[in-house]
Amino acid sequence: MLERQGVIQSLKRSAKLVRGSWWRVFGITVLTQLLIFLFAMIIAIPFTIIGFLVDSDGFSGLLSGTSTTFGWPFLIVTGIGGVITSAITYPISAA
Repeated sequence: MLERQGVIQSLKRSAKLVRGSWWRVFGITVLTQLLIFLFAMIIAIPFTIIGFLVDSDGFSGLLSGTSTTFGWPFLIVTGIGGVITSAITYPISAA
């Protein structure tokens, strides 16, 4: 896109650029994605816990097996957590 080439030409150039160091680039990519995943979980888990606490049945209803559905408070809090997590991790992943 930046070099004004087609898809095939861009893939050929990418293969040429990583020739001889493919495993190193692959390892960096995998490690980066793993760190982003861990960082996303660190951000998302507190929102999930808060969502359980705010919901009427809470965590006890889930453990007892009486309630398998989540109420609006849980969905709203975890949705906000998901938006914040995405807003932080997607730009890092794209870079």
